[in-house]
Amino acid sequence: MGKASFNILPHYKLIIEKYSGSFLISEYKRMKNEEFEHPDFNPVYDVLADLRDACYEMKEPEPDKVIMSVTDYLKSNRGKIGKRKCAFIAIKPDQVVSSVFYSEYVKDLPIDSKVFSTIEAALNWLAVKNIDSIKDSLK
Repeated sequence: MGKASFNILPHYKLIIEKYSGSFLISEYKRMKNEEFEHPDFNPVYDVLADLRDACYEMKEPEPDKVIMSVTDYLKSNRGKIGKRKCAFIAIKPDQVVSSVFYSEYVKDLPIDSKVFSTIEAALNWLAVKNIDSIKDSLK
């Protein structure tokens, strides 16, 4: 069973999303709906998406359809998506592939996304200061 959670850090203008287990669209949508309704949510906060514990199980002939449904969901909530960066932390091939598909599909949204293999590189790209305190919140 997959799990998705988030933590909003207003001081850093950052949303940390963490995914674990099998990636489920229903769980993703549940988490995003809660995130969008959270009192600290801001559509221009950057996103750090930690995929290291997620499994996309891309066994079907068209694995990009899973990620396409994620981006379709975001496009249907366009008003809640401001100009922002999204850094993915991915260490497994299926995580990297899904992140690349995502980056391609969101080109018409104001999201600049990139895939990283370390937290430090992702946070540097997001221009987050005090990286050690952010790393602690990812544990």
